[in-house]
Amino acid sequence: MLPIRRILVPIDWSQPSLRAFQLAASLAQEHDAQLVVLYVVPLPTEMYGPPPESYLEHLREELLRIRPTDPNTRIQHLLSEGDPARAIFQAARDNECDLIVMGRTGGPGCADS
Repeated sequence: MLPIRRILVPIDWSQPSLRAFQLAASLAQEHDAQLVVLYVVPLPTEMYGPPPESYLEHLREELLRIRPTDPNTRIQHLLSEGDPARAIFQAARDNECDLIVMGRTGGPGCADS
């Protein structure tokens, strides 16, 4: 098995993403890996300037509250703006993540929709 050093877990505060975070935290503890928690602020279809800094600061504060139960787990929090899929792949590349753990929502046949 390949070594797992960094695990990216994108969150959107939905139940599936929070469950994915718990799984990623467990894997991080098991493999002594670092967790990289990412929240992507999706850009609206029409935009009249950047989101207010107070809104972004609120999101940063909320993001920092996401913590694993094991205090020894190394964790990094990232806040990004843009297309979520692109931001996830960019964060995985930039942070040299070995694994991405994501929750699933929506779609036909999905119990979480």
